[in-house]
Amino acid sequence: MKDKKTKAQSTLAKDLCDNATGSVVTAGDITERQRAEEQLCQQSAVLDGINKVLLETLTCESQEEVARTCLAVAEKLTGSKFGFICELNQAGRFDTIAISNPGWDACTIPETEATLLLRDMEIRGIRGRVIKEERPLIFNNPAFHPDWGGTPEGHPRITCFLGVPLKHVGRTIGMIGLANKESGFVLADQQAIETLSIAFVEALNRKRAEEALRESEERYRSLFEDIPVGLYRTTPGGQILDANPALVEMLGYPDLESLLEANAADIYVNAEDRQRWQTLMEREGVVRGFEAQLRQHDGTIIWGRDSAQAIHDGKGRVLYYEGAVKDITEPKRAEEALRQRADDLAALYEASRAFLSHLDTQTIIENVCRLAVDRFRLKMAWVGLVVEGSFDVHPAFAYGFEEGYLDSIRVTWDDSPTGRGPTGTAIRIGQATIMNHIESDPNYTPWRKAAKARGFRSSAALPLRHGEQIVGALNVYSAEPAYFTDERVQVLQSFANQAAVAIQNARLFEQVRVGRERLQTLSRQLLEVQEAERRHIARELHDEVGQALTGLKLLLDMSTRSPADEVAANLSEAQAMISELMALVRDLSLDLRPAMLDDLGLLPTLLWHFDRYTTQTHVRVTFKHTGLEGRRFAPQVETAAYRIAQEALTNVARHAGVSEVAVRLWTDQDTLSVQIEDRGTGFDPEVALAASGTTGLAGMRERAVLLGGQLTIESAPGAGTYVTAELPLSDPLKGEEKGK
Repeated sequence: MKDKKTKAQSTLAKDLCDNATGSVVTAGDITERQRAEEQLCQQSAVLDGINKVLLETLTCESQEEVARTCLAVAEKLTGSKFGFICELNQAGRFDTIAISNPGWDACTIPETEATLLLRDMEIRGIRGRVIKEERPLIFNNPAFHPDWGGTPEGHPRITCFLGVPLKHVGRTIGMIGLANKESGFVLADQQAIETLSIAFVEALNRKRAEEALRESEERYRSLFEDIPVGLYRTTPGGQILDANPALVEMLGYPDLESLLEANAADIYVNAEDRQRWQTLMEREGVVRGFEAQLRQHDGTIIWGRDSAQAIHDGKGRVLYYEGAVKDITEPKRAEEALRQRADDLAALYEASRAFLSHLDTQTIIENVCRLAVDRFRLKMAWVGLVVEGSFDVHPAFAYGFEEGYLDSIRVTWDDSPTGRGPTGTAIRIGQATIMNHIESDPNYTPWRKAAKARGFRSSAALPLRHGEQIVGALNVYSAEPAYFTDERVQVLQSFANQAAVAIQNARLFEQVRVGRERLQTLSRQLLEVQEAERRHIARELHDEVGQALTGLKLLLDMSTRSPADEVAANLSEAQAMISELMALVRDLSLDLRPAMLDDLGLLPTLLWHFDRYTTQTHVRVTFKHTGLEGRRFAPQVETAAYRIAQEALTNVARHAGVSEVAVRLWTDQDTLSVQIEDRGTGFDPEVALAASGTTGLAGMRERAVLLGGQLTIESAPGAGTYVTAELPLSDPLKGEEKGK
């Protein structure tokens, strides 16, 4: 991975250099790209870990094997030396169900003694702190933490520790602990294991559910053979002849007499199921493990598993059917929950692939909404982004049964009626916000009518977070009340977290692209400026210096042929021409770069330039400065300040139509500020920067930006112009002031 990042960084640096000949490429572009790539790599590693856990644990034979598989994934993802997974037992104490092999290898305690220590452990120390606070914690110096209680004799030394609680249905059921990462744990490790913990708990619960279901089926077979429950006898027409108390209770009838008045066909929710059962019985004479939905006396629907046989008389005629029904509602619900969790995790995996395949922000947002609706069985989804400088939430895209909903409402994220709904609250507090009963929730009042008209019964908003910044929210709606359970919200928040990373990465790539285009534009402008300077120098050399030299040569040639009394006059004229030529070359040199800027510094050079400027343009310069006396700055800072003042004054002379201009320079510990003010004709800065031939304005701005500063242009037609540059005095990369 390190080689991959280094290669990507080198390639980006080469591209920027190739596209910006003669320009300065800052490390910011490379760093942003590197951060984006690291985030993509981290996200890919987490998703690979989820996939590995979900696939490999399918073949595990026990909960302990599942836990060891999960632990191996966590150690590899974080670079930990060893770790453990434990669960809370009924007594509220720790039972360790997995310890990594490196942990056993480093342990010097005898195995029999160590095994005893791993069961029914007291909740204390830094592990206990994770359970008590029910949140992930990082201890990179555990020995200095007040809860550190040391380690038993023979236990491997702990240099750093990461603990993440394992949760199911909102309840902490255990924890995963990782230790001894060489560089210490960081927030990215914590977030990765939090995400993986969903798959960990899913895999463990799946194995437990499978074992419970297998045990239930074995128990059912035993009970069916020996002590049947839910016993009944019916005629082929469905009349119930007899039933035991267990069946009466299972179907919710007040007594046996009430059940006998019913017909077996009326108990089936779907008539097709009863018909299939009847067909099987008539063809085979026996029905085993027939699963169907049954209706209790009060209308409640349950699942039953029915096994029955036909009882015949001596002539082979059917006397009645007898059988036993087992209530399998809970296993069915567990099976459905497992299937839903598998679908949810598959949706997360699909989302990660879809997000990684695009680098366009709008395309990613559209994919977020479509996947949310299609994979989580939602009615509508939309992404709202925070509007900079206001409390408004801007809908970026919506998918599903929207029907003009977003056009009819206003959503904010302040503490006002329009900001107390799910969206505004999620953005304001940075947590998932659920309103499972839109029809009655008082905080949904501003949008209730529009939501009900479109069949929305429940709503949830998941914050889109990047680091500590909330950039918006993913908003989802269901036609079912109370649809957003804790488990579903947890999966949706993971989905939203992936979306937030993808959106931020796309923005970073967009910034890199814009930066590259800007560098290309600057390169073209630099070439244009260079060519213009060369043309100017060529014209000066040809028109002024060349003509002067030609005249001097002719004069000297004439002197060789002139009488002696005229030679002195010719030499005097030649000396005058040489003086003019020297002055011309000196002016040309000063226009290119005054030597005194390097020798004497910024303040003397500006004073000289203002005098020369006034002489040439007849525009008087009013100059005020603070903190510049006797002070030198880094060469790049002095050059930028001088060129910005020079270009701004040139623009004043050309366009402002004034006889006076004010220049101010001041400095504090960190910044040198340059301001040029005129009361002239003014202009529209945006139009001027966008128009062709405005390399002067763009050049000033880029000089400031390349130093890590900024340039502000305040102007309007008829209102004069303020140009203010703020130049940092420290190196933007090293934070050190140069050239003092």
